[in-house]
Amino acid sequence: MILSMLLYSIFFAVSVGEGAGGGPAAIERIIESLVADLGSEEYARREAATEMLRRIGPSAQGALEKAEKSDDPEVRLRARKILTDLRLGITPDWPADLALLARHYDAMTSNERRNAMRRIAEGLKEKAVIFLVSKMADSDSNQAQYAMNYLMGIHSTAACRKVIELVGEPANAFQTRALAYARSRLGSTPDTLAILEAGRLDTSARNDMIEAGIEQLLDQLSQKKYSQMAEAAGRFAESAAGDARFPYLQAEALAALGESKRAADLRKQAHGLNPKEEAPHYAAGQMLMKLRRRVLAAREWEAILAIPPDGGVYDINAHFRLGTIYDACGLFDKAADSLDRGLAGYEKAKAAGHGMGIIGSTPESIRSQIAALRRKAARYPADPGDVIEDEIAEDEILVSIDIRVKDGKDKELRGELAKVAGTLNMRVMPPGLRIFDVAPAALKYDPEKKQIAVMLNDVRCSDTVPFEVKGAVARIAVNTLDCCYIFEIEAATGKATKLARFEKDYVIKFVPGAGLAALAHVAAKINGENYSWSKLLEGVEFDHLPEIMKVSVEGTTPNGKRITVRVEIEVREPEIGPAEEPAAE
Repeated sequence: MILSMLLYSIFFAVSVGEGAGGGPAAIERIIESLVADLGSEEYARREAATEMLRRIGPSAQGALEKAEKSDDPEVRLRARKILTDLRLGITPDWPADLALLARHYDAMTSNERRNAMRRIAEGLKEKAVIFLVSKMADSDSNQAQYAMNYLMGIHSTAACRKVIELVGEPANAFQTRALAYARSRLGSTPDTLAILEAGRLDTSARNDMIEAGIEQLLDQLSQKKYSQMAEAAGRFAESAAGDARFPYLQAEALAALGESKRAADLRKQAHGLNPKEEAPHYAAGQMLMKLRRRVLAAREWEAILAIPPDGGVYDINAHFRLGTIYDACGLFDKAADSLDRGLAGYEKAKAAGHGMGIIGSTPESIRSQIAALRRKAARYPADPGDVIEDEIAEDEILVSIDIRVKDGKDKELRGELAKVAGTLNMRVMPPGLRIFDVAPAALKYDPEKKQIAVMLNDVRCSDTVPFEVKGAVARIAVNTLDCCYIFEIEAATGKATKLARFEKDYVIKFVPGAGLAALAHVAAKINGENYSWSKLLEGVEFDHLPEIMKVSVEGTTPNGKRITVRVEIEVREPEIGPAEEPAAE
């Protein structure tokens, strides 16, 4: 039974804000208490303290460095292990295999390091910033170069802020360049334009500014600031003559403003730039793929293939990219042909001694993919008139999220919520743990100040929440993470007793737009795992909500064409409340 999101009988409700209680001094006391617990006689308490210190992260580093010199060997060992992870940026949400690679990175060969860094950077993106910054100081200049390149490829404002915070005074050329790039990324579009138009930049710095400009324009596009974007893109196009991405971006803004003729002219102009250079077409194609402009991207990949000589790395990539586009548009024979040509070019280059690798795949997996495409082509043959089409809009897939209580306790939770005087949504420090499942954690009521807070080892670890217990006792519901706890509070003493705990599951239901709803023979994936499309339409149960859902849906259109739609959906947990009170008849 799905828990209703309608309110039943609420006498008081309040949500705790972003902050977590008491400021720096309170957090320091929490950290000191947790560090002391590293040497507790109770194993469970030592483990809980270790986990929470890992989640607190850099704020605990100073206290842990002192603990690393403790006379207690248990405290010393645990502090040292936590510090090792902190210095590498490893957090509890890192996949175990990537954490293992980071911990053993220094013991690897040069090639092993490069592969490990690639996996960490591509798998974790901005969560890998601390690790990458630490490796920019590597004595091996190649590794430092790779770290800088991966760092500058993240394109995240949060990552840039972290780089500025960590680097401070750069120790080498790699850190200097990464720091300059981060600062330019965080600057406004006018700032970046002013620097570019002023000149006086070396090639590397100029390229960094251009990339920063691209990201700033893409950000304006996402915010639908079309007029500003059109003007800025035009100026960028003048300052970075020859970079087709700027006229393409200006065309996106003008098309959104209804100036379709100017937009078409700009796209034609952009495609005609650099008739003898492959790299600019590659950069344009990559950006157009991000914009879901398959038709324009395919033209850029085809332009690369028309530029001699044949068989270079850009040609191989162009064949692979075209294969992806053809596959998504249901042109399976063409997709197989493109992948076949790309693989043949790769193997020829390898046989000639060129150092190449296929990121995220292998020759064997590509051969399997080609065979699967041939089978799909036989089952879903393309009509002569079928062509490449741009992707279906992201709003073709929406999701709804409902909450279910584990162990079938929906009725019990409803009954408890009907008795409470208030429901609190608590965010605590350290985040990410079921705080009330930890032995020394408790809810505390202050009868004089009439407020509630969460305590850990008698140290406040949440904001205080105004609340008044009316009568001798009052019941209260507390939502935190995926659990709802019921407490009974004594007015005179402030003592809070935990009466019940309810763990929640989440039911995710897909709501397709008209285009997707018309598809037949649908196959769906969420974050790489296969799911039944019919089940997704009915609702699929998850233990925990992923922050991001990468969704891939493949199906057959009413005219028999096989297509693929890929979107990323940001997931937010719905609030939980008591059920609706039945109406009297």
